[in-house]
Amino acid sequence: MKFVILLIKIIDKTSEYVGKFASCFIIIMIAIQFREVVMRYLFARPSVWGWEVATYLYGANFILAAPWVLKESRHIRTDFLFARLSKRMQAILDLCTFSTIFLTFMGLMTHFAIRSAIWSTSILETSFVMSPIPIWPVKIIIAVGFTLLLLQGLAKITRDIIFLVKGEVI
Repeated sequence: MKFVILLIKIIDKTSEYVGKFASCFIIIMIAIQFREVVMRYLFARPSVWGWEVATYLYGANFILAAPWVLKESRHIRTDFLFARLSKRMQAILDLCTFSTIFLTFMGLMTHFAIRSAIWSTSILETSFVMSPIPIWPVKIIIAVGFTLLLLQGLAKITRDIIFLVKGEVI
């Protein structure tokens, strides 16, 4: 049991650190977009890559921050009924719904993201613009993000089981 709790804490810390690191991507993205606006409107010389890189950074931020959001239970939830239930009923409902839907979806997404990252890396995939930029690092980030999100979901499910069995909140 101590090993399981330690594993949950490792997953939680990893999700938090990766999410905080990914939040720095927003600053880089804003700098790139600012540069693009200046180059376009003051010098009439926009780059081919600027908006594309900013889009990739936003996607990386989104997928790498998602496990941290799940850890903190800050995701969007329509909980007009859920919030009124007892903690025990919430855990039971989460085990029935969250585990089924989340594990199915995340299992498939993680599987296909990893396959896509492996294929993309093997061919050193690039974008289709005049100055192609590498896409394979983005595919690796997506695979890592989905893997972390799957692990964080498993940690949440394990927490709910421990709460139902032992009455302890981890």
